Amino acid sequence: MTSALPGSAEVLVLGAGLSGLAAATRLAARGVDVHLVDAGDAAGGPIRTVAIDGYRFEGGPNSIRGGGAAMTALIAAAGLLDQRTIASPLAKDRWIYHGGVHRVNGPKDLFGGNLLTPGGRARLLSEPFRRAWKGPRDATISAFIADRLGPEVVERLLEPAITGIFAGDPGDLELPALKMVAILAEHGGIIRGMKYLPRDKAQILSFAGGLQSLPRALGDHLGARLHLGVTVSALARDADAWQVDTSHGTVRAKTIVCAIPAPATARLLAAGSVGSSNGAALDALASLPMASVATVGLGLRDSDLARPASGFGLLIAPRTPLGRVQGLVFASSIFPDRAPPGRSAVTAIIGGVRAPDAVGLDDAALIAEATSALQKTHGLSNDPEVAVVHRWPRAIAQYRPGHAAAVRALRAALPRTFILAGSGFDGVGLADAVTSGYAAADAASN
Repeated sequence: MTSALPGSAEVLVLGAGLSGLAAATRLAARGVDVHLVDAGDAAGGPIRTVAIDGYRFEGGPNSIRGGGAAMTALIAAAGLLDQRTIASPLAKDRWIYHGGVHRVNGPKDLFGGNLLTPGGRARLLSEPFRRAWKGPRDATISAFIADRLGPEVVERLLEPAITGIFAGDPGDLELPALKMVAILAEHGGIIRGMKYLPRDKAQILSFAGGLQSLPRALGDHLGARLHLGVTVSALARDADAWQVDTSHGTVRAKTIVCAIPAPATARLLAAGSVGSSNGAALDALASLPMASVATVGLGLRDSDLARPASGFGLLIAPRTPLGRVQGLVFASSIFPDRAPPGRSAVTAIIGGVRAPDAVGLDDAALIAEATSALQKTHGLSNDPEVAVVHRWPRAIAQYRPGHAAAVRALRAALPRTFILAGSGFDGVGLADAVTSGYAAADAASN
């Protein structure tokens, strides 16, 4: 159910993912007449928590990493500061599968283990002595890392890491897609740029009731300002306001905060002949690739695992594939309340740009893929007790070279009363989403 849409609003926010929720929450706190619409049946986009038989699974993002002041402020606005759960010390352990399981916590593992060859390790040590990077700002992440650390590091470390963030390929993603890497490149290299990186230590956290506690609490706080099950079909602008046609009627709004995916935003703008002065930017965003992923949460008996599901998770290098599985998240190792005693909750990430057909598989096939991967990596000897499947078609934006420039151009061409926000524009992490939403709220209330 959703409350009736008003005929007018000072600000209308499109999209109730974390960016839209952050924008609407900040505007409401300032006394702005704001309303938030979303086509889905729940606030929070892909943030979904499922509790079953003593297990708790996240169907989308598993946790919040850092976020600084903006994320803390949003959690406070939701009334959840005292319900935060900080990750276990076990979560510091990270693993990569490349023909076997390798721990990659830091330099000791890289130089003492066998993930890298002696030549690959020597290439790492040579980075401070190499000429400064002078590539273009929109060079790919792979191009920069290969220049600094060599192709072996790209294959065995970078590609799995990018899978864990974007479900994508670093050879297709521009440097601004990862802010920390962009900072290093801007200053000419890894060692050269280290001193310019932010120094705050980002905590990994969730909530006692799971990650969906945050959007659920924000939605409750917004109350009648939140309208679910509402699709937007068209928009137009006159001298005084925007007219937004929806499945539940027309709304006139002085300002729009658009926090829906970038391709949908571009199509909506093009259909309304808005921002047409920069058609190239609209075309770039309309064709922005979006990775599709499925998640399979498995409830396992610890006695059925030859290797404990301990640490944050395991990422899989693309040249030693385990079917369509791209990574494993050891949820109950990160947050121990995710499984009953003597049990482990593990989530398999399946699909991404390496296996775009995965979301079309039926539940049984996806569960079989996840189970098979755990058999090979952790010696799983029996079927899982519980399995929960989620599918997220076209879920994660892939920032190809030129994306940041296209976003800047479109923002410059749009009226100041149409504000872009969200993961299609300002970063795909949850902390990025909140920062983007707050910035949009500030722009809307100026």
